[in-house]
Amino acid sequence: MLKPKVSILIPAYNAEKLVHKAIDSALVQTYDNIEVIVINDGSTDDTWRVLQKCQKQYPQKVRIFSQKNKGLGATRNVLLEKAKGDYIVNLDADDWLKPDYVEVMLSALGEGDIAICGFERYDAQYQFRDKRVPELTSYTKYRFCTTAGKMFRRRFLQDNKLHYRALNMGEDAFFNVSAYAKTDEIAIVDYTGYCCYESGSSMAHSAKYSEAKSFYSVMKALVKDLNDSKMLYDAEFQFYVLKNLLMDVFLYKDGLSVRELIEIYRRHIVWYKEFLRQNKAKFKVYFQEGETLPINLTLNAFVVLTKLHLDGMMLRILKKISVNIL
Repeated sequence: MLKPKVSILIPAYNAEKLVHKAIDSALVQTYDNIEVIVINDGSTDDTWRVLQKCQKQYPQKVRIFSQKNKGLGATRNVLLEKAKGDYIVNLDADDWLKPDYVEVMLSALGEGDIAICGFERYDAQYQFRDKRVPELTSYTKYRFCTTAGKMFRRRFLQDNKLHYRALNMGEDAFFNVSAYAKTDEIAIVDYTGYCCYESGSSMAHSAKYSEAKSFYSVMKALVKDLNDSKMLYDAEFQFYVLKNLLMDVFLYKDGLSVRELIEIYRRHIVWYKEFLRQNKAKFKVYFQEGETLPINLTLNAFVVLTKLHLDGMMLRILKKISVNIL
């Protein structure tokens, strides 16, 4: 019997020096019934030439396309449309997979819809930095919302009309959480077969806060999109939303005055309290199993101090120190 086909989808923008490693890692999988689809998203370097060389070398496995620049989310949607496999793996152009990745994930997924594994991180010299191994808890899916370490059943994505939204940030998290809301058939895999290349750039922002480029905007869009989903009533999802709202505070605080920081935080919290009220929940202390102790303590400290009207004091202190627990 013919093995199911797995489509490995790679969006590539100005990735001439890195995309070959991603493609090579897809081609040396221990599971052999795969296709590799790569889209050159309007690159201004030699990415297209590199892709042509790869396609010429492996014409039976590699399919390549080129388009005017559309951005990451739109390009992922085009990749999904072109995929012919029974299963989908998204791979960033600067990352790579361990040789047994497809085999392990496919075995874990079984008859389910989504498989989630951990990942390893490497620096600009490809030296191992650290890894994140998922715990076997229901909350784990919210801790692993990036591209790294996912496999989807393509029919599941099609049946639920799942696609990437045009957002200024958080497109992968939006897509993945939307997918989580559509199924209980999610396999968590104790495995770190996805490898992330991190050149050393920090997530910390020195620029001014912009609502269009904030986790606040992503969470509002996500909540609206989920509409009447049972996920909205889930305490784990509600904790995840609060965590993302506080991400804006930690990531943008250096570019904000104390007054701006307080105003933004309080606007976030007003919206969050209304979100909770609409979904029959209360703004209260809640410790999430499967989340780290520092994050649990941080989120609940904000809850307590906000209730005591001392959030301004905490934000003034936070402004003066260099810390990013989230």
